[in-house]
Amino acid sequence: MSRCYNKTASHILNRRRGPRRFYPAPLTDMDQVVAWVRQRFTINIIKVIGGSAVGNMAVELAIKYGFAAVSLSGILDIDGWLQEHKNVVAQPDTTQDFTNAASATINQAGADDAFYKWFIMNYLNQNLELAEAATAYHRVNEGTGSMLLVNSLNEFVPTSGVLQLAARLAQMHVPVSTIWLAGTQHAKGYLAQVWPVVRDFLLAQ
Repeated sequence: MSRCYNKTASHILNRRRGPRRFYPAPLTDMDQVVAWVRQRFTINIIKVIGGSAVGNMAVELAIKYGFAAVSLSGILDIDGWLQEHKNVVAQPDTTQDFTNAASATINQAGADDAFYKWFIMNYLNQNLELAEAATAYHRVNEGTGSMLLVNSLNEFVPTSGVLQLAARLAQMHVPVSTIWLAGTQHAKGYLAQVWPVVRDFLLAQ
């Protein structure tokens, strides 16, 4: 994956604003990025890495295209979590500018069910009927690319999503590795700590 691809793909995926950022619009972005890369670069192997909501997209790319993928704190448990947390009242984190915040700064304070529910309901544009379709592990298949899944043990993204996805990948005989970190950091908040392992994983694919 070239440096040029990294910068340009990141720009494309981050340009979503307003209603267009809601599910399933990011999937269209994902397909456009793949088409753009394939049109402009002569490459046989594409590997992807994403954090937070873009961690979902990394997983989606692995499922749809068979790319090797790294997901840092991906929002992976959606439908099951919502079903089990019906009484949780969704609340935004008012201490930060969520719309413009980098994932390295998003809610680094620990487990926060109210914020997680707000996060995924916002992603679904408040439409619970989309929850199952937006939960990627339901669609894992034997052609899915290998994955490295990373999560802090006490961050706002629950560990259940990694556990469910890893179990499904193993069931389908898809190689999967996980990293569990002590503490509360989310996505890019711990990237420097895990980068050597992430780099080695991507180079090995």
